[in-house]
Amino acid sequence: MGKGIPQGLPISAFLANLYLLDFDIKVLRKVQSFGGLYRRYSDDIIVLCPEEAKDEIKKYLTDEIKNKYYLEINDEKTETSIFREAEDGSIINLEKPLRYLGFELNENGIYLKSSTLAKYYRRMKTHVKGCTYKTKQMRKYVDKNEVMWTSRIRRKYSTKGIRNFLSYAKNAARIMGNQKILKQIKNHRKLLHEYIQLKR
Repeated sequence: MGKGIPQGLPISAFLANLYLLDFDIKVLRKVQSFGGLYRRYSDDIIVLCPEEAKDEIKKYLTDEIKNKYYLEINDEKTETSIFREAEDGSIINLEKPLRYLGFELNENGIYLKSSTLAKYYRRMKTHVKGCTYKTKQMRKYVDKNEVMWTSRIRRKYSTKGIRNFLSYAKNAARIMGNQKILKQIKNHRKLLHEYIQLKR
């Protein structure tokens, strides 16, 4: 039997933060010594620092969490993004965008991660397909069942829903004052309608 706490429990995040509290303090001091910024949300870590300090900070962070806390950084999910200031004062993104907590930052601004948005639409399509199957099974027994499942889907995958991905995106756009995020999700209604019509 393995050791640890099952993922998804409310106490898991609390215990993770408690376990890594000293780690956060040490890494924060290290990063701040270079004039950088360190943040961690659960198991997602971001470090903003001068380019010349990135290798030293990465080694320090990796060694510290492995040797003293018996955890490992996933190299496949570790990314480095380099930004520089152009002569006109604008910001140039030399490599891949900076991705963190469902968002990505490039020289043009902050956006929802393209992979996050694609995953949302895939789930929407799969959910419509599943509800369609259930509807076909219920048609023998329940009248107007089509209205039942479409309204449920629209609450989950449209702006009619109160606590769903779209409401999260709209709140993020409002807090950041970012119209670009709203443009990313503007086609959700059209896509949802197409999925529903396709599966009828």
